[in-house]
Amino acid sequence: MGRGIVFFDIDGTLCRYAGKVDPGLKECFRRFHEKGNAAFLCTGRSPVDIQPDILELGFDGMIALMGAYIEVGGKVIQNKCIPQSLLKETVDVLLANQIQAFLLGREIYARTEYARDYDWNLPVFHGMEDLYVNGHEPEIASIDLDFGRIEDIEICLPVLEKHSEFIQYSDITGQTRLHGVNKSRGIMTVLGFPEYRGMTSYAIGDSQNDIEMLRFVDVGIAMGDAPKEVSDCAKWQTSVVEADGVGRALRHFGLA
Repeated sequence: MGRGIVFFDIDGTLCRYAGKVDPGLKECFRRFHEKGNAAFLCTGRSPVDIQPDILELGFDGMIALMGAYIEVGGKVIQNKCIPQSLLKETVDVLLANQIQAFLLGREIYARTEYARDYDWNLPVFHGMEDLYVNGHEPEIASIDLDFGRIEDIEICLPVLEKHSEFIQYSDITGQTRLHGVNKSRGIMTVLGFPEYRGMTSYAIGDSQNDIEMLRFVDVGIAMGDAPKEVSDCAKWQTSVVEADGVGRALRHFGLA
């Protein structure tokens, strides 16, 4: 198929959250780059929440925050955020109802005091004033939510839905995504750059926020433990992250 451009999810794909990249994957990426392929991260994470060992694999850019943030060749192409008036209303309702929430932005990753820190040493916010960065209004694009049961956050959903849709990952977790953005729209933007036109496009992911991108690219690849609604959208399924899922996929398609 010639040179390819591959969009990689992070959690459950390149590694588990807070886990390390397998050394074997680093060697696989070396061969991947030698063949002249292009690599982009395509994640729900904030750019400030991507650890060095992931970035050291070598990427031409990233689509982050569920598609709200796009960076190509070190240049920010898009940085969409929750409007300030709606952000204040959102922060107020999360705090008033003691919700386990994490706010994600280009330069921000912070939690309510009710959210478990998981030894990540995240800053805690008690109001909008705690979210300002260098005197600038906070730029928040997505919110991670933990809950004991979905009913715990239902009181907040009408406010969240003013600016975002809520994607439930499991019985106890979910994440918001700004209206009008998703990973596939981010990929469409990247593929519009002259240097990537005509390249075969691939995407590898494992969760519900990967569905659009797996459908959109030429070859969608689901990880081995992807839910059925995700794997049904892929053209091929690889093994789980612990069994060299990404490396297996890259070798299968002649990319590494």
